[in-house]
Amino acid sequence: MRRVLRLSWFILVIGAVVGYSLYLDKAGVITTGRVSAKYETIAVHAGDWNRRFEIQAQFQVPGEHVPRYAQGNVQALTYDRTRVGDPVPIRYLPSPMLHQLVLIPTSRLAQDTTFSFPGDWAPIEHGIVVILFLGVLLLVAEKAHSRIAGVLFIILGALAFGYFLFPRQVPAPEGNTQSARATVARISSVSRIFGGQHSRGIAISQPYDIVQLRFVPQGRSESVIGVDEIDHDSISELSPGDVLPIQYQSDQPRIMRILGGSRTFPEKSRLSFLVNTGSMFLFLWFFHWLRGWIRTKASGMLSKAQTAALEARRNQEITPKPSPWK
Repeated sequence: MRRVLRLSWFILVIGAVVGYSLYLDKAGVITTGRVSAKYETIAVHAGDWNRRFEIQAQFQVPGEHVPRYAQGNVQALTYDRTRVGDPVPIRYLPSPMLHQLVLIPTSRLAQDTTFSFPGDWAPIEHGIVVILFLGVLLLVAEKAHSRIAGVLFIILGALAFGYFLFPRQVPAPEGNTQSARATVARISSVSRIFGGQHSRGIAISQPYDIVQLRFVPQGRSESVIGVDEIDHDSISELSPGDVLPIQYQSDQPRIMRILGGSRTFPEKSRLSFLVNTGSMFLFLWFFHWLRGWIRTKASGMLSKAQTAALEARRNQEITPKPSPWK
């Protein structure tokens, strides 16, 4: 009963949030605001990272003396083209009562809707597609008893596991490149993967550093944040504030590389995982073989014992007993 109540409350809360967002889409008033701030941030979690571009805009509601603010995530191209003070369309609810509720947003960028997603949606979309495809294979393997589908599920599942969860290098600059010097803003060292809130994860043979660097690309007035991943201590005594030589892609300056850093951690992590996984499978296979061998031997010994007992019983029945009258 408690589970049903919890599930009901969860569905009710999700429905209220989605319903309110749809109401903002439908009843929101469109106005024009001015960009007041821009934020480019890098979030690092569990050995991986993602980038976020956010724009904050200020607008004035008729009849109110204090300005309101709206914010939202945008694509990298939109972020770079936008300047502080540029006009931007805003969708808002004019109700002063709702505006007094701090935790309930009453405005957002007009381009954002209930079913719009952040700019960096492509990896999530690919992950959902892969999960759905693996689900179909598993369903076919279970319902249709298809060995081919089962084998494909195991192979593709292992490949997807390695691609999405194992550390991998960031893309290298291609085409027309430029050289520059960038300031290290933050360093996040990774020595374990697959960790979480309640799990320490798995130690990797080659720790690596997620390095955030800030620099101004040639021909631009605003700085950008580039991210590179290098082997830990491949650049000795690296610390925030250091200035490093880099190479970046001219049309996409956030695709960059630190010159002088090594990047052997992806291959070493995969090799370490394969060795550990292979050892585990060999142990399980040996345990399964040993259990089968013991069962076979035990079954053979039991069969021989039963046969010997049966033969002894037959011999006793065949052998004539001596007559007591003799």
